[in-house]
Amino acid sequence: MAARENPSPFVYRIDADDTIIYVNEPWLQFAKENGAAGLSEEIIGSLLWDHLRNEEVAKIYKALVHRARKDPRPRKFLFRCDSPTARRDMEMTIEALPNRHVEFRCHLLREAPHESIPLLDTQANRSTECVKVCAWCLRVKARGWLELEEAIRILGLLEQSTPPQISHGICERCKDAVLAELQDTQG
Repeated sequence: MAARENPSPFVYRIDADDTIIYVNEPWLQFAKENGAAGLSEEIIGSLLWDHLRNEEVAKIYKALVHRARKDPRPRKFLFRCDSPTARRDMEMTIEALPNRHVEFRCHLLREAPHESIPLLDTQANRSTECVKVCAWCLRVKARGWLELEEAIRILGLLEQSTPPQISHGICERCKDAVLAELQDTQG
């Protein structure tokens, strides 16, 4: 897999009621490439919160949206968005727009191929087991929060014929970083 050359940002916007009102073509293509092609038909007109199934993650996003509307300075956060065959380091910018709209711009910083990880395959059949994965850094909660690659090795996830289900959350390190950014905007 070749790294993308200066990829366009993946952009989505919400209105004052937190309804998704816009996604750009690179966002749609990214969704399609990552096994979520059907999402493009249902995303416009849906609430952002309908796509954040974990309460803790939704609470953080709600605080970020609230802060963006109160303080127009753009805020940036690093996160991982791996595919089954590539590690992706990304940066998200959250910025207020007129009329209490908010824009999310995601830039791909680095992309590198890795051995296929069935755990990250959205099309894979899943066992009844469940692992919690940080929605920001993809660390896995197992004996503490472990880097994805370490958790795969320790938990033997590549040896399993059926990967476990994924439950998203936020690890302490990412939660502290986001909360620090939110507190910084209050000053």
